[in-house]
This record gives sequence, C-alpha cells and structure tokens, in this order.
Amino acid sequence: MLKTVLAILLGKSIFTLSRILKLGGGYAAPGLYSLKVEPDLITKLVDHQSKNIVITGTNGKTTTAKLISHFLKSSDNKVIRNSSGSNLERGIASYLVSHASLIGNLDYDFGVWELDEFAFNSVAPKIKPDVVILLNAFRDQLDRYGEVDNVIQKWKQTLGKLSDKTILIINQDDSTLDKAAESFKGRIIRIGLKGSQIVGEGQTKTTEKPDYQAEILNSSTLEETMVQIGFNGAHLDLLKIP
Repeated sequence: MLKTVLAILLGKSIFTLSRILKLGGGYAAPGLYSLKVEPDLITKLVDHQSKNIVITGTNGKTTTAKLISHFLKSSDNKVIRNSSGSNLERGIASYLVSHASLIGNLDYDFGVWELDEFAFNSVAPKIKPDVVILLNAFRDQLDRYGEVDNVIQKWKQTLGKLSDKTILIINQDDSTLDKAAESFKGRIIRIGLKGSQIVGEGQTKTTEKPDYQAEILNSSTLEETMVQIGFNGAHLDLLKIP
C-alpha cells in the first residue's frame, strides 16, 4: 500500500509541475515514473468491481472508444477513458494516477481503455478486462512491430492468458483475426459491416455470418450516419450516430 501511495504522490506531483511549467500535457511522464516506484500500479488502481473494456487494433481505436463512451454516458453511467490518446502502459498509468485519490480510489462504472497493438500484450492482463475488442491488423500500420503474423501470434498468447469470464468482440470482416482468437477461453462475439469483408494475406473470406452485422443506410451528411443492426437474422432499431 505504501508503494502505491508514493507512486500516486510522485505521479500527481509530476503532472502538476508539467502543467505549471508547460512541459507537456502530463500524459506520459507521471505514469513512467510512478511505474518505477510501483510496477503493479495499473492492476492496483483499476477498479475491478467496475466494468473495464479494452480496445486494440491498428485502426479505429479512438473512434471506437469515443462511440462506446458516448453510448454508455447516454445511459447515465460514469465513464473514464484514456482520452488523451496516450495508449502505452505509461499513458494508462498517467491517466489513472491523475484521477485517483491519494489512497488509490477511482469512481466509475465503466473504464474504456484503448491500447497500442504492442502494449496490449503487457497491459491487458493487468487491467483484467471484462470485454476485449479486436478491430483489425493492417500491415500499413505495423512496420514498427514486424509482420502481421508476429502481432497476431502475440495477441493469441495474450488472449489465452485472460479469464474465461472475459468477452471477446472480434471484427469478423478482417479474417486475419481468426488466429488470434484460437486460444481464447471465453465467449466470442463476432461483428461485421455488410459488404465490407476483407481478405487477409493467404486467407479467404469466412462464409459464416457474424453475430451482429451493421448496414449503413444513410451517410449523406457530415453530422450523422443512419445504421441498422442485424442480430441472428433479425433487424434491430435504426441507430443514429452523431
């Protein structure tokens, strides 16, 4: 407990100084140095009594996190997310430190955490998420980490370490993600966008229909998009996305 309190005090001090001296937004340094004091800081600060959602992929993490947060807040839930876009371990730690009390308490119903494709492997097990969302694995964004197969293999190993109570939501339109889910022990929900399947390298499109499939009906304006969601062959109500 003492190490946790010291880590929080250090992080909050660095955060305040960085703002006063205008040395940055305080989105990385507080977490970086706090983790040196308490390496398990993320596990100790994340509220495991609340629901935590982890999002990763090469494209669309921030947009997905914003949409999920918007809908959760619309239902009067208290939501926190790493909205600064700092999605490495030190970024998550910085956000937690800046919002926690001195004894490490946070008050929220849902935590929405977007994680860098590589950071996912070390941080997701520490968050112990209730839900993991895998968006995609596109080669144009993976030069810094190596081949797509390497990233997918690491995701597979990480997913195999998570609790069987975790729910995995996987983008079925990207067939390269199938291998990542092979070792996952929990429930898998597959989602897709009608007419948007892509073929991964050396793979073919799946013929299975996703559990949930969206169809864009109208996106003629910049203000909103009308989407219809299908579930097991039935259509749900139309959804307006601002």
